[in-house]
Amino acid sequence: MPVERYPHMHELIAEQDAGQAVRSPPITSNAPAGVDPPYPPGGVGPFSFSRPPRLVFHLVLALATAPLLLAASSPAGGRFLWMLGSVLILAAAGLLWLVWVGLWFSARRRNFAVGSSRWFILAPVAGAVVVAMLAFDVPLHLRWSQARPAFDRFVEESATQGRVEPIELDTPSRMGTYVIDRAERLDGQTFVFLDTSSSPRPFLTSAGFAHLPDGPRHDLPVMNVLGGERVEYRHLVGDWYTFSAYW
Repeated sequence: MPVERYPHMHELIAEQDAGQAVRSPPITSNAPAGVDPPYPPGGVGPFSFSRPPRLVFHLVLALATAPLLLAASSPAGGRFLWMLGSVLILAAAGLLWLVWVGLWFSARRRNFAVGSSRWFILAPVAGAVVVAMLAFDVPLHLRWSQARPAFDRFVEESATQGRVEPIELDTPSRMGTYVIDRAERLDGQTFVFLDTSSSPRPFLTSAGFAHLPDGPRHDLPVMNVLGGERVEYRHLVGDWYTFSAYW
């Protein structure tokens, strides 16, 4: 149809184009002019590297740390495979955290990062707390404080006077949360042995708790009871010590 027959056709077409421009919102992008829209590294969604690590990541860290804390709460240590798995998971998580930090801050510079950078502080702070707890034997003292009444009661009930030769004592299978292997008394000193069959410590022959009113001894009768060639004592509280005997 010739446009000359309808002199106002150009005005109508212009009005229609203007109405469509108002009704259709423009497509915006954070990218600079002439650059394709950025896409977050690691993909999108709740587990992408454009978000800081939150509940799942820190829950995995807590579960991986538990075997180490449990091993530190006993003179015999923990189970070797559990501790090995814990160390490997924590090492992998540490490497992942470093990569995550770099990618997240890179994403923030490109204006598509989500969440607060404060989440990245949680893992290092928690790691420092765990290291401090291990350095000061906090797991051992906490667990021992719960079990000590049972050990004190056992020593009182099994006390013998004037026995120089070692005598094996009747023991319960558990004192507090510790599984007991056996106990022996030698010249007023009581040694309570824990199960060391799965201990990760090399050359360990026996480990447990010792009630030593006169302090630690390293003479031959004691070594015959404990086994091995040398013994290490660590003071807990009062007359109680931990011991570890090695070849």
